[in-house]
Amino acid sequence: MSSTKHDLKNIHVELINITDLHPYPNNPREWTQLQLDQLKSSIRRNGWLEPIVVNRAAESFNVILGGNMRFSAAKELGYTEIPAICIN
Repeated sequence: MSSTKHDLKNIHVELINITDLHPYPNNPREWTQLQLDQLKSSIRRNGWLEPIVVNRAAESFNVILGGNMRFSAAKELGYTEIPAICIN
């Protein structure tokens, strides 16, 4: 079995102010209000379990690559910052 070596020096986790984040404009995923409410209930009950993924490249700085629904839930819940895996 072979293994692949990954360069992880450009990946880190940080708390980001929610007002600095931008949803991915071409996100193909859609959700209902019921699904969003269920996610908000889960976050209230269990806390924040998984960071969103954010692009830090200059041309798309702070665009959300993964976790747009969690971002929407956080906004509705009144979060001011959320954990994000930042990649270049």
